[in-house]
Amino acid sequence: MLEVRGLRAGYGQREIVHGVDISIPRGGIATLLGHNGAGKSTVLGAIMGKVTKMGGSVRFEDEDITHITVADAIRRGIVLVPEKGRLFRNFTVEKNLRLGAYTLSDQSEVQRRIEGVVEVFPRIGQRLSQNAGTLSGGERQMVAIARAMMLRPKLVLLEEPFLGLAPQVMDDVMDAIVILNKRYGTAFMIIEHNVCILNISTQAYVIRLGEFVISESDPPALLRDDRLEKAYVG
Repeated sequence: MLEVRGLRAGYGQREIVHGVDISIPRGGIATLLGHNGAGKSTVLGAIMGKVTKMGGSVRFEDEDITHITVADAIRRGIVLVPEKGRLFRNFTVEKNLRLGAYTLSDQSEVQRRIEGVVEVFPRIGQRLSQNAGTLSGGERQMVAIARAMMLRPKLVLLEEPFLGLAPQVMDDVMDAIVILNKRYGTAFMIIEHNVCILNISTQAYVIRLGEFVISESDPPALLRDDRLEKAYVG
């Protein structure tokens, strides 16, 4: 589905990412690990069209999307859920969800999709009339993912979905990602620090100083050896 080859990207004249390769098949769950400042968000931003590409290529469903805009990416079925979700805090949960389906004119279909995401995230079903700003951090993250799913995307780019979450809430979010992945065939690329995400991943990358130092097709294997530790401290 997504093929990235030799991607170089950065800001202004400063190159942050130095020639990385990524492959995510339809329905895959890829994880990108690395220290703060290693270039993780730059990779996602470049794929999405938010960050300047300085070299390499990006293909999505056999189409060259190297130079697309964010709007083009969304139209093709790629959505980004940024760190902390960035909801409209003064809008209700339901309104936030409806904004996620802004391209749909059929309101009955919008309602069906709301019911679908509430089935996956029952907790937010109890919060539909609340303002998003009154939710807990875990609930806001659930709404952010649910809002992205209102467009039925083919690929979701997730930035640190576990940031600040309690272990039980992290488990709930991971379970939801697996359900969405299986139910809709949605592929995910997830930036994370918590290595527990490797348990549900089908591909893992570790980035250091803008370069991939690990590419692993059996992510749970990284939990059974010392490669991650060496990658982080090397």
